[in-house]
Amino acid sequence: LFTGPNFTTPVLTNDVTYYVDATSSSGCVSPGRASAVITVYPLPVTVAQGANICPGTMATLTANNQDLDQTINWYDAPTGGILVGTGSPFKTPVLNTGTTYYAEAVNTVSGCISATRSAAKVQILTPLDAPVVRVIASAAPKMIFAWAPVNGAVAYLVSTDNGISYTDPSSGPDGTSHTVTGLQVGQTATIIV
Repeated sequence: LFTGPNFTTPVLTNDVTYYVDATSSSGCVSPGRASAVITVYPLPVTVAQGANICPGTMATLTANNQDLDQTINWYDAPTGGILVGTGSPFKTPVLNTGTTYYAEAVNTVSGCISATRSAAKVQILTPLDAPVVRVIASAAPKMIFAWAPVNGAVAYLVSTDNGISYTDPSSGPDGTSHTVTGLQVGQTATIIV
C-alpha cells in the first residue's frame, strides 16, 4: 500500500486498521507487523435557536446539546470570527439592534468540530406606542377608563397600584376599557395600561 516513514490516509468515513512492518536496507523484514487502529468519529451537529427581544435587553440563545461530550462555542460570524461565548444557554450582552450569533459544536473527546455553524438570529421587537387613557365616566362608586386601540397590540394589562401588579382590563384582555369599582365620593383612581 505504501512505503516510507509517514503515511497519510485517504479521507476516511469508517474505522480502519492499518498494519506496518519494517524492512532493513539489506531486505530483512521485521518478524511481525504493528497495527495502527484509526477510529472515525462523526462530526458533531447542532441547531441553534434565536430569540425576539425588546430593545435594551439581553437575549438567551440555545443550541441543542444532547451529547455529554459536546460543548457549544458561539461566534459572531458563520466562519472565522470572534468567539463570544460558550455553552448553552448563552446570554448575549444588552442589544439594541438585531444581531446573528453562530453556534459551533465541538466534541471534547475527539476534538471534532461541526462542519457548519448554526445561526441564531436575535430580532429586536418594535416598541408599541403607549395608550392614551382618558376617563369616560366618573361617579362614585365607579370610574371608567378607556383608550383607543394601539396599532400592533394584541392584549392589554392594567394596574391600579402604580405598576406593582397587572391584570386584564375589566373589558377582557383585548378590551380597551377598564372599570374601577368600590370608590367613595371624592376618592381618585389611577391606572397604568
